[in-house]
Amino acid sequence: MRDVAENRDFSDDRYRPLGNRGQAAGWVAAGASLVGGCCRMGAAHIRAMARQLEEHCM
Repeated sequence: MRDVAENRDFSDDRYRPLGNRGQAAGWVAAGASLVGGCCRMGAAHIRAMARQLEEHCM
């Protein structure tokens, strides 16, 4: 999978539920108002992001 903005490949570690720890909070800090999942993301990923955002927003 390609990160078009950064023009680099993602490793599979980026798709583990805790492998992308910190990214969702970073997206919100950068101005994202909607955060969700996409291909290769399942319920465990969404739970991890939700916990992360709860910690970030409180």
